Amino acid sequence: MESSKWLKIAIACLIGAVLTFVLGYAVSSDNTDISKYIAKTYKKANASGFASDQAVYSCSGEPKKVANDIVTKGPRRPDAQKEDPKTNTVYLRYPKNLVQVLTKNNQCLIVVESHKRLNNGTYVFMGPGFGPSSPGSSSGGRSGSGSGGGGGGSGSGVK
Repeated sequence: MESSKWLKIAIACLIGAVLTFVLGYAVSSDNTDISKYIAKTYKKANASGFASDQAVYSCSGEPKKVANDIVTKGPRRPDAQKEDPKTNTVYLRYPKNLVQVLTKNNQCLIVVESHKRLNNGTYVFMGPGFGPSSPGSSSGGRSGSGSGGGGGGSGSGVK
C-alpha cells in the first residue's frame, strides 16, 4: 500500500512538471517576443532605404517616448537600452532582436532586426550590451585587470 501511494505521488509530480514545462515554453516563446508585439501594435511602414531583413513600422511621437512605451508596455524589458542624442535614435536590445526607434524624413519609425549586424560589430560604438557576443567568462576582449580608463603606462608622466 505504501509503495503505491508514493508511485501515485511521483506520477502526479511528473505530470505537473511536464505541464509546467510545456506551458512555460508556450508563454515564453510567444508572449515575450518583441518582434511579435511590435507587429501587433504598430503598422507596417515603407521599408525602402532599409535592409531586406529589417522590419519597419510607423509610429507617432518622439522616438524616446515611443521607445519608452515599447519598454513599459511590451512583453519584457530590453537587455540593453541606449539613446544616440546626435541622431535622436533609441536602441533596444532583446534576446532575439535589436529594435531601433528613430525619425527619418520627419517620420517616426521602428526598425526590428535580428542580431546579425549586432554580432558583426556594427553597433560596438554604443558600448556594453551592443557589441558582439562573447562567452560569459570572457573579459569581453580586454586583457589584464585594468578597467580601460587610462592610467600609468609609458609616456604618461606617472613616476
